Formats: sequence, C-alpha cells, structure tokens
Amino acid sequence: MIIALAALLPLRRANLSALTVGDSMYQVDQLWAVRIPETKSKSGRSIDAVLPASISECISRHIDLFRPLFVGSTNHKGLWCSFYRGKALTDAGLYMAIRKRVGQRTGHWISRDDFRRIAATLIAIYDPCNVASASQLLGHMDERVTSAHCNRARGIVASRRMALLIEAARKTRKRG
Repeated sequence: MIIALAALLPLRRANLSALTVGDSMYQVDQLWAVRIPETKSKSGRSIDAVLPASISECISRHIDLFRPLFVGSTNHKGLWCSFYRGKALTDAGLYMAIRKRVGQRTGHWISRDDFRRIAATLIAIYDPCNVASASQLLGHMDERVTSAHCNRARGIVASRRMALLIEAARKTRKRG
C-alpha cells in the first residue's frame, strides 16, 4: 500500500512518512484524503488530494485490520507503524521498506524519491501537452525544476525511436 500511495501521490519522503490518521489523512465519506499544511511542505504550499476508491479501500483495510496488529500502534497516530519499535515508522524506516520491497519484486533498487522522478518523466512522455501538471503534482514552485524530467523523457522517447529504426534496418538487411 505504501508503494501504491507513493506512485499515485508522489509526496516527498518526509511528508509520506509523517502521514497521520485523523490529521493529514482523513476520511471524506468512503474516500481518504491527504492534507499537508503549507508549513509542512517544502514548497510552502498546502497539499490537498482526495484519493480514489481503490487506494481508499486499501487504506481503510490497513487502518481497521492491519495497523492494530502492530505493537504500540494505539500510542501514536502515524499511518505507518514500525514493526519492532512500537512507534510510527521513521523516514529512514519508510525509505528502507520501500527500497527493499520494490527491489525484491522488480530487481530494481529504486529510492522513495525515484517515485517523484518517475511520475514527472511519465507525464512528460505520455502527456507532453500537459507537462506543467508535473510541476503541480510534485509541488515545484518553479516549473524549470521539472524541466530536467522533460529532457529525460525526450531522451527516452528519442532512444526508443532510434531502437525501432535500428530494428527495422536489421530486418531489412536480413531480407535483402
């Protein structure tokens, strides 16, 4: 669920680890919402998002069924609980949990911050007309910060096109 939330709403690591039930995470009918005040965000802007039903259901299940299984979970409001310490999961603990799980599942050891880079790059690749939305999604004050992701996306698209051209040339050469 941490990975799904990080992919859907690519918060900075400190904001993701600081999510608290009833404060920065709250319910709106059957959906969960995230509210991070401007004083807690790097950009100085508040972050407000209502999460879709699919992830909201997972969050409800986590809070109702799994979170109570962690020792000490009733002593703090942290959404993520440390398995060993009986406290909220720290920023470093969250980083290691994400890195370990993604690495085990995919063989790629990506960091928590890579989710933010991936989100911006994917927007630039698949929706280049709305690349400004990447700046908004990531909370960048200056859209130029996001331009590196756009440049990376252009490089990816160009390398894919080159690979297709090389493949076509090889097929033509084999036939001829």
